[in-house]
Amino acid sequence: MQHMPYRKSRSHMERIPWASHHPLDVKRGTFIGEMSRLATLSSTTSVYHDAIDNLVSLYVKRGYPFDLCNKWRKDNIAKRWASRLNEVKPERGDVLVLKSSFNTAWNYFNAKELGDKLLGFWRTWLAKAEAGAYDSQHPKLSANAGDLDVDVDLNLAVLVDTTDGKRHLPDIRKLDILNRRTIVSRKRTRNLFDLTNLWKNLVLTRIDEDASNPDSQPESSDDERWNDEPDPLAMAFNVRHGLV
Repeated sequence: MQHMPYRKSRSHMERIPWASHHPLDVKRGTFIGEMSRLATLSSTTSVYHDAIDNLVSLYVKRGYPFDLCNKWRKDNIAKRWASRLNEVKPERGDVLVLKSSFNTAWNYFNAKELGDKLLGFWRTWLAKAEAGAYDSQHPKLSANAGDLDVDVDLNLAVLVDTTDGKRHLPDIRKLDILNRRTIVSRKRTRNLFDLTNLWKNLVLTRIDEDASNPDSQPESSDDERWNDEPDPLAMAFNVRHGLV
């Protein structure tokens, strides 16, 4: 039995346009992710190559440079096909995640380098503290060490010399933190449309509450009862719930 990618008749084939302010690595990751999906959905290499050609054409129509899309295809087409059926189960706890948002500063900042600096300093300081070989770059902890010795499991601690004597401090070398990879998790920043949607939902929620609670409606006078103009609250309630 053969199979191939299927596109619904009403699919709009929406993709992140090239004119978007998404970082290049996000656009590249989206393209390569689709290559992996198409490889899984294709039963033969010919079907897979046809699907990748259509994918490149789709992204080119969204404004992506052809040379760039063609480079992504050449660099990943064989790898994605070879690993299409591999069952990948990443180990839990093997990364340190920096929570952030989309910002152009990440174009000039390397999360791996930051992780290497931080974890490398901790590793070196613990080794020097355990040996008592402090220096100007790795000094002793002062008396106000942040209560790091409170409720410390001695099996996960190391005895070091501080300015106020010997103290047990957490030894992160025993927690496998120093072997983890540092990555950045970026979420979309809030924009004006998010705020307008929030305001709209608040207004509609209030309208629903007022329309479903007759006691909250103010009593109308005789003149208002005979007014031919429709009640705006009732109209909004009916539109929201598809009654009109």
